Amino acid sequence: MGKIDKIEVSGRKLPLDRFYDRKSHMWIRRISEDRVHCGMDSLAADSYGDIVALSFAPTGTLVAEGGEFGSLEAAKYVGPLLLPLQGVIEKHNQEVPARPGVVREHPYENWLVEVRVEPENIRAERFIDAATRVDDLRRWWEAETRRMKEDGVLCE
Repeated sequence: MGKIDKIEVSGRKLPLDRFYDRKSHMWIRRISEDRVHCGMDSLAADSYGDIVALSFAPTGTLVAEGGEFGSLEAAKYVGPLLLPLQGVIEKHNQEVPARPGVVREHPYENWLVEVRVEPENIRAERFIDAATRVDDLRRWWEAETRRMKEDGVLCE
């Protein structure tokens, strides 16, 4: 039997190779010991509606946990993008600002920034490690989906 790489929760397929931030609805995926890709989960992307513009802090910028690493303009949101952990912006996904709609269409294939981090900054109390805490991910995702629908912020 092969390894499961995604689970379906509330009609969405969630990759299990990343960490999900409960506060910002951003995900991170390790690409090396001290580098991660950071992107937006599908609930956040859908709650914003059509995404029309994205911009990012310059490479080399040190961003604090919860600090602004860019900005987003969409049908239902204009404002900052917040980094869920402290790190230095090393690279931007060049495709995303040129075609911002791809983030909503394929949020797990389209990372936003590559960040150099201290590995200990990926803390269990902030993130759900999808590979080891599938049940926690499922419960959190179902609750967030319900909450966002009840609040009228989820565009479906």
